[in-house]
Amino acid sequence: MPMDDQQLTENKLILLYVLQQKETISSIELSDFIIFKGYMDYFSMQQFLAELEESELVMKGPNDQYRLSSAGREVVETFRSRIPNSIRDEITEYARTSAFRRSSMLEADTTIQPVEKGYQVRLGIRDYDHDVFALTLSADTEEEAFAIRNRWQKSGMTIYRHLISELKG
Repeated sequence: MPMDDQQLTENKLILLYVLQQKETISSIELSDFIIFKGYMDYFSMQQFLAELEESELVMKGPNDQYRLSSAGREVVETFRSRIPNSIRDEITEYARTSAFRRSSMLEADTTIQPVEKGYQVRLGIRDYDHDVFALTLSADTEEEAFAIRNRWQKSGMTIYRHLISELKG
């Protein structure tokens, strides 16, 4: 059964409102919530997200993480009254619960890049698609670069926490 213009608008606003309530949300988290609540089916949701992304109201980052653009925030603020109060309340409440709130997913990240005289090893700590720490080291040989990478993968989080503790006092 085709949706009328009011339903299309409401569904897009629901997606924007969810993104407003969450700073970032994965495609899986978003679809789980939207489908569980029965707001729309998976295929409609994907179509609406693509349209919102195309119109630059929503941005999709690495690891299928969605976030609202500044234009998207303006649209939500302007038209939020078109979302039924009961749905806004459900989304707001669900955003507050631990089931919907993403926990920090800090992980060590490394890339090795050959350069003119050796290799550059970029060591990082990422929280989903955001860098929270980055350091680039030079290595003379490929073996040294891979040894640095392996140590960072094994101990990077410990090193990062120690560094932050030392810097913050």
